Amino acid sequence: MYLVTKYARNCVTPQSISGSWAYVEKDGLYGYCALSALTPKSQATATPEPTSTPDMTDAIDAVVTATKVQVYSQPIAEAKYKYGTMSKGTQCRVIRIEGDWAFVEKSGLYDYCAASALTLANSTPTPEPTPTPDPSKAIAAVV
Repeated sequence: MYLVTKYARNCVTPQSISGSWAYVEKDGLYGYCALSALTPKSQATATPEPTSTPDMTDAIDAVVTATKVQVYSQPIAEAKYKYGTMSKGTQCRVIRIEGDWAFVEKSGLYDYCAASALTLANSTPTPEPTPTPDPSKAIAAVV
């Protein structure tokens, strides 16, 4: 039994190997898979048990304001499973902030992304401070 590393919950049984490809079987279905995507199950790390659906009571609507943001399974850039990206303008819901990371919900999926790439719907941008005039540089004017 081998584990498809990109989709850690999918175990497949190789039927044959040819070069860098494996002909695999899963639940009576057959197909090809890159051999580099497979790891012997005995060497694979255990997949964590799914957690319950997070409480959305205090979730805040947000929008991606960066050009794009990577989405991860854990709040670290080195997370084993990178789930893809969200593009600028993508709407999501922020469940909580953990340091520099936001735990978000998008289309029923729960993942992490950089909090700095989001703008919360209930937040207004901080205005730039107006510089205080320097009286020593005042220009005399005739009125």
